[in-house]
Amino acid sequence: MKNITVKDILKRYQKPYNNKDLPLSFYTWTETQAILKTIQNQPALPNKLKTFNPNYQPIADAISLKEALLPLKEATIIGLGCETTGLDPFKDRVRCLQIAVSKQPVIIVDLDTLAPNELEPLRSLLASNCLKVGHNLKFDLMMLLRSRLPVSPPLFDPYLAYKVLTAGLNQTYSLEEVAKKLLHIRLDKTEQKSDFTGTLTSSQLQYAAIDAAILLPLYRILKHKLTKASLMPTA
Repeated sequence: MKNITVKDILKRYQKPYNNKDLPLSFYTWTETQAILKTIQNQPALPNKLKTFNPNYQPIADAISLKEALLPLKEATIIGLGCETTGLDPFKDRVRCLQIAVSKQPVIIVDLDTLAPNELEPLRSLLASNCLKVGHNLKFDLMMLLRSRLPVSPPLFDPYLAYKVLTAGLNQTYSLEEVAKKLLHIRLDKTEQKSDFTGTLTSSQLQYAAIDAAILLPLYRILKHKLTKASLMPTA
C-alpha cells in the first residue's frame, strides 16, 4: 500500500471542483453521488421484524437440576444470562440463571429454591472449558460471583464484540438493538424491569429464556463478521 505524503494530501484538496461542490468539501459532487449510490444499494432492514419465543424448562429442585445439566456436559458453547432483583451486587441477588444450548429448551434455574450445596452441578458447568456467551457479561459475572457461582473462561460478549465491529459509529449496544440489527428479531423487553423477588410468572420465564437463547445466533453472526474483518482476536 502506497504511503500518503503531504504532497498527496495537497493534490487531493487542489483537484478541480464544479459549481455543485461545496467550498470545503473533501469529496467532489460526483464522488458523493457514487458513495450515496453504494449506501442506497445496501439491503435495508425488513419492515416486519421476526419474533423469538424459545422453549424453556424451569428448574426448582436439586434432582431436576442434575438431570437437566447432564446432557450439557458435552456442550462446547452455552448462552448464559441471569435475572436479578436489582442492579447493586452488594444489595441485590441473582434470582434465576438461564443456560441455553443449541436444539434444547433453555434451562432456567430458580436460585431461590435451591440450597448452596445443591448447586454443585451448576458450578461444574460454569467452571468447564465450554465457551460462555453473555451480553454485557461484566455485570452478570459480578452478580454470579456474589452468589458463589464463579464463571471461568473462555468467554464471549456480544456487547463488546458489536462495539469492536462498529467502532467509531454512533450505535446502541443493548441486546434488543443488536438482535434487531444483526438478526432482524424483535425482543420483547417488557419484563426487564418487573419484580423478580416474588413468584416467577410465565411471561418472566419466557423473557428470561429469550435473553439466553438469542445469544447463540448472535455469537454465530458476530463471529462470522469479526472473522471476515480480521477482528476476532480483538473481540
